[in-house]
Amino acid sequence: MANTSTKKSSRRGRLARIFLTKTSAQDRISGHNGIGWPELLMGIGFTVVISVLLVEFQFQSIPDYKIGDIADRTIEAPHEFVVEDEEATRESRVETRNSLPIIFDLDMGVNHRVEAELREGFSEARKVIAEVEGESSTKNVGRLLDQKRQKLLLSLKENLPRFDQGDILEICFKYAFSEQLEDQLVELIKEVMKPPGVVLTRDVLFAHQGRGVVLRNTVTGQDRAVNDWMAIRDLTQARDALRQNEYKLTLIAREEKRQIIAFLDGWVVPNVYHNKSATRALESLALSEVESSLIHIKKGRILVRAGDEIQAREMAFVGQLKRLKQPSRIFGKFIGILLLVGFFISVLWYYFFFYQKHPKGIVGRCLLTALVLVLTLLTAKTFFFLADILSGHLNVDGFQNSLNFYFLAPLATGAILLVLLVNIEVALLYSIIFAVFIGFMKWEM
Repeated sequence: MANTSTKKSSRRGRLARIFLTKTSAQDRISGHNGIGWPELLMGIGFTVVISVLLVEFQFQSIPDYKIGDIADRTIEAPHEFVVEDEEATRESRVETRNSLPIIFDLDMGVNHRVEAELREGFSEARKVIAEVEGESSTKNVGRLLDQKRQKLLLSLKENLPRFDQGDILEICFKYAFSEQLEDQLVELIKEVMKPPGVVLTRDVLFAHQGRGVVLRNTVTGQDRAVNDWMAIRDLTQARDALRQNEYKLTLIAREEKRQIIAFLDGWVVPNVYHNKSATRALESLALSEVESSLIHIKKGRILVRAGDEIQAREMAFVGQLKRLKQPSRIFGKFIGILLLVGFFISVLWYYFFFYQKHPKGIVGRCLLTALVLVLTLLTAKTFFFLADILSGHLNVDGFQNSLNFYFLAPLATGAILLVLLVNIEVALLYSIIFAVFIGFMKWEM
C-alpha cells in the first residue's frame, strides 16, 4: 500500500509540474503577445462597475413649484452644490452701476462755430458798408444821406438774415459794426458758454443726481470730473447770465443793451450732451467685472420645508438642483468618470503585462487586484452611506458632520490584502488608484 501511495503522489507531482509548466508558458505567450478578448471584456466590465460606484445616481423627484405655491414635501440637498444668489447679485450690480459717473460730451466745437458765425456776420456787414460807400470811411456812417442809409440797411438785411431782428441792424449800423462791438458780443457769448458748458435741460442731470459727472471734451478727447454738477448751466440759466453781464457792453447806450441781449439769446445754444453710448460701455465694462454672489449649499441642508410658501430664494435652490439632476448632466458626468476609470484600469493592466518580473499568473493577479479594488470601493461606499444616515440622526455637536465618520472607514484593507497576496509594488499602485477613486466618490464635481 505504501508503494501504491508513493506512486500516486509521484504521478500527482508530475501532473502539477506539467500543469504549471503549461500555465507558465501560456502566461508568457499571453503576456508577450497582448491581451485576449476575455481579459479585454473583463477589463471593460470592471471599468463600468467602478464607474457606477463612483457616480452618485439620485432619482429624487422635484416638483415644478412656482413662487407663492405651498410646498407639499421637504426637499434636502442630496450633495453639495453652489447656487447664485440672484437678488444679492442684482443688488451688487445696482450698487456698482450707481457708483459710476455719467459721461457727457462737452462739444467746444459749438463754441467755435457760434463765435465764427458772429464774427463772420460783422465782417460781412463791414464789407457791405465798404462796397456801398466806396472810398468813404465807415466812421462817417452817421452822416450818410437817408437814401443811401436805406440802401445799406436793405443790403444788410439780405446778407445778414440773423441780424434782422427788431432794431438790431440799426443799432449795429449806428456803430458801423465796429470790431470793438464785435469783441464785446463775442466775449459775452464765450463767458456764458464756457466749461462746464450749457445743457438743454437739467432733467437728465436730475435723473442721475446721485452719480458723478464726467465731461469729455470732444475736441481734445480729455475727460474731466465735475464734482458739482450744478455748475453746468441749462439754457435758461445761460441766458439769464447774459443779462447779468450786460454791463460789459460799454460801447452802446443803456436802452440799446436790452435789445442786444435779446438778440444774443438766439446765439446761446447747448454744448453739453449726454453720451449714452459711452455711459453704457462704461457700465457694461464695470458690470462684467462684478462677481456673482454664490451660496454654498452643504449636503443635507433643507432647501424647502413641507408647508412653507415658495419664495424667490427657495425657487433658486430648487431650480439649481433640478438643473444639476438633468439626465444629460448625469450622463455626461458618467461618461467623464468612465473615461478616467478606463485610463487607470489600462495603467493597471499595462503595469502587470510589461513590468511584472514573473510572468506566471499575470492574468490572475490582475483580475485579483481589480476585484479587490471593486470590493473595497463597494465597502467604502456602503460605509459612507451609513455614516451619512448616522450623522443625520445624531443631535450631539461634533457628530452631525458625516466627515467625522468617514475617517473610520477601512480604506487600507485593500492595500494590505494585495501586499499579502501579490506584492508591495502592486499594492502601492493600487493605493494611488484607490485614493483617486475615493476622491471621485465623495468630492465629485
